[in-house]
Amino acid sequence: VEGGQHYRFSALRKATAIEHPRRSCVVRIEWYDEAGKSVQSPEKVNPAYFGSDTTAARPEFPRDKRVRRDGWTLVEDIYEAPEKATKALVQLHLRWAPGGTVEWKDVVFVESEPPKPRKVKLAAVHFNLPGSGRSVGENRELFEPLIAKAAQQGADLVVLEIESKGGLVESSFAVADRLRQLDWAHTVAFVPREALSGAAIGALGTNEIIMAPDARLGDAGPIFLGEGAMFRHAPEKLRSDIARRIRDLAAATARPPALAEAMVDMDLEVFRVKNRTSGEITFLSDDEIRSADKPDDWEKIKPVLESRAGHFLEVNGKRAVELNLAAANASSRDELRRR
Repeated sequence: VEGGQHYRFSALRKATAIEHPRRSCVVRIEWYDEAGKSVQSPEKVNPAYFGSDTTAARPEFPRDKRVRRDGWTLVEDIYEAPEKATKALVQLHLRWAPGGTVEWKDVVFVESEPPKPRKVKLAAVHFNLPGSGRSVGENRELFEPLIAKAAQQGADLVVLEIESKGGLVESSFAVADRLRQLDWAHTVAFVPREALSGAAIGALGTNEIIMAPDARLGDAGPIFLGEGAMFRHAPEKLRSDIARRIRDLAAATARPPALAEAMVDMDLEVFRVKNRTSGEITFLSDDEIRSADKPDDWEKIKPVLESRAGHFLEVNGKRAVELNLAAANASSRDELRRR
């Protein structure tokens, strides 16, 4: 490849017996120089997430574009090669899908023109206005007509400003599922101060979460009103169902499922891990490591402090970016608009 030149990756994929193809069937593109070493990144790299490899260009992960009538999914994106790159390594992965299979065909990696600039229609929706005191469920009823209006007007980008301490479990998952299923726009949750409990679940349904550096996300442990009008943690049967659902939600939106589960399970410990073969860095629990196809490939680097025993995972905006729960930080609406 030639540094500064744009390249288009395209392939067709068909997954069988795989619950979350977007998470399990991954395309990974890495950039190297003539000596076979990782090249410098043209963009800022998160040092807390990548450890000592703070200057290495991040791998690219082409996105699913659409499912064809014949059942094949088009995976396609255009990338600019880093300045000193001379080689690109394209990998097709199947992971975390025991018994599943994936087929690839028409795989292409070729020079391309840069993506053409285009005008984007933006729809902004407020999710629990500051000081309103509304629950997630009430806000769902309020913003649903606004989502429908954005669709009618052909919005390409929907930004939800989330400001909430939470709400009921079922309404929170309903909000998240509604956002996740939007296939006509890219969705962004902007959290200026807090998205806790059910609001955190709702935020996980968007394509991207943008947070103020000191905003809070997480702590979604289910509680109910017990005897003596005292709040108590939900029974194990209910917690297990919620844990599965929030894991599925995180997997569907390309976030670490174990970290999402730690928001509702105070006893789940999560580790930052590195794959000895591929170099992939992610976050896994002990159960996930043990159930992997090749458990010995995963090296524990360090535990995630916020997932320690007895604590529902809650993080600030800066830490959420480090853990790949949020995409970026923005301290204000003006800063968000400049992204």
